[in-house]
Amino acid sequence: MNDFSSLENLTLFEIEVTQKISDSNIRNFLLSFFKIQNFTYKDTDKIFLSYIDELKIYQLLIFSEEKRYFDFQLFEEYYKEIRVENSIDLYICNNFFCLYKNGEFYYLQKIILEISNDELFEYINNKFDNKINEYKFISEDEILQLREKYLNNSNKKELKLTTLKKNYGFYFYILYIFILIKVVVLFFLFDFNVEEKTNNIDANFQIEILKKEHQFLSFEEKISLLLKKIDSNNLDLTSLEFNQNRLKIVLNSSNKESIYSFLEENKAIFLSSSINFLENKNLYEVVVNVKLF
Repeated sequence: MNDFSSLENLTLFEIEVTQKISDSNIRNFLLSFFKIQNFTYKDTDKIFLSYIDELKIYQLLIFSEEKRYFDFQLFEEYYKEIRVENSIDLYICNNFFCLYKNGEFYYLQKIILEISNDELFEYINNKFDNKINEYKFISEDEILQLREKYLNNSNKKELKLTTLKKNYGFYFYILYIFILIKVVVLFFLFDFNVEEKTNNIDANFQIEILKKEHQFLSFEEKISLLLKKIDSNNLDLTSLEFNQNRLKIVLNSSNKESIYSFLEENKAIFLSSSINFLENKNLYEVVVNVKLF
């Protein structure tokens, strides 16, 4: 049963909010919370985030162990062959209790005080506005049995983890499509003209096409490397603007040294750069122009 990690290796936060936060703002929301709490988040940490509608909170579970499972995941075994809707079920164990909503893990709390199961159930049910439909007390023997069943289950549900890494895939995809269209248009323009030209011009046309293909591959590699360097320097990418063979990039950071480091690392490909301090946001903004071809 070494596949299971102890709850002692789990850091748990509850964050009060007035409403559910949009997915696009979750990353900034969590980073701001960590900063306020003076909590050091490592890139290797795993984060499970759940919005608890009944309590108007976000529950945040953070763990870093390589072991794959926790005991609070075991109770999905009860829902393998049934489908439940509009249901909140409570499972009370020796050192924790958890809730499943509509058959999926929803909420977790460690038990640190000695309290009877009946009193604990009453407390939890009141906390959730008497919305708990079913509850069950789980013994240690039942935990062991559930672990065995869970490990033998080939259709286990993985926790839906939240990542704090920047994702520039959308920016890169748009640029990729834009350049691809440009190359295709150039190809057909050359193809149209070549029918009316000599064999010598046809040879030149083939050379031009090869050049364009090489330029496109170089562009793809250059942008991919540049985005990785933006990420490694912990800079926030706010906009990308492509014009002819130049790329204008706007970045933000509260750390001026990170900006200087990024500029120094990539000065060979920059045509120009400028830094401004945005007083209303307490951020540094850097604008760079990159030569692509």
